[in-house]
Amino acid sequence: MDMRLIKILILICVTATLNSCDSDGLRDTSFADFLKAPTNVGVMIKVSTDFSGTVQITPYADGAASFLVDLGDGSEAQEISAGLEINHTYETGQYEIKVVAFSTTDVSSIEITDSFFVLSSCQTETEENIDGNAGPLNISVVNRFQNNFTPIGGLTTRPTSNPSISLSNISCNVQEVVRTSGCSAFAGLIKPFSSPFLISEDSDTFSLDVYGEQTVDVNILFVGADIFNITQSTTSSGEWQKLTYDLSSYHGGSISRILIYFDKAQACDDSIYYFDNIQLLAE
Repeated sequence: MDMRLIKILILICVTATLNSCDSDGLRDTSFADFLKAPTNVGVMIKVSTDFSGTVQITPYADGAASFLVDLGDGSEAQEISAGLEINHTYETGQYEIKVVAFSTTDVSSIEITDSFFVLSSCQTETEENIDGNAGPLNISVVNRFQNNFTPIGGLTTRPTSNPSISLSNISCNVQEVVRTSGCSAFAGLIKPFSSPFLISEDSDTFSLDVYGEQTVDVNILFVGADIFNITQSTTSSGEWQKLTYDLSSYHGGSISRILIYFDKAQACDDSIYYFDNIQLLAE
């Protein structure tokens, strides 16, 4: 017999029972629970970290017999029994799923939503903006931009594969910096702009992602009509961190080039660092 028909017959029986009276003339409500919607509806989401894009979705609720799950990627919604899970493969992106729980008599709960980010592959950068007249600075490292950063003082640099792809940095390619033994204590990188950038409310927060096997001080010289000198430091090693430089005090100033120093004035020791996603935007 069809499961939906069984549920309907149960509902009819329960309704008939509720309409009957006991010996004291009072309505018998002992079966009212069968008409209640499931409560405490939730969902556990486990996103794989192996770049397979696989996500394990496990809905749960009190008093639920089944669930209807909208997977959030345009695929057909799936109905599963309580206690089971869905394993679904997603492309890289942000998703929102929707879950509705059903009781044994098909009474539904309210719809709940939950969101998550899936990383199924690294991201290949395709363009950048270094033209002040075209909007805020946005430098992404890709092979065809390998001459973007000119090393000075004996430093070496090159674009290379991301050493630690994670949700903190999904770029396929990043810039490698080696403080080669024998280099100058003030070795760094210089980056000229095709036209000056005006520091304004729309572009006053400079940031870049930094990765190293040890912590590092990253000093930036913002050079224009004046020179603004700001240092930020990573606080952990072996993971990507975003360093942010506040330029809001310099509104009206301009930047024609930047100089980037890793552990400025320290002895060169062949230490290797990586950086990526340089931006000059509003906070």
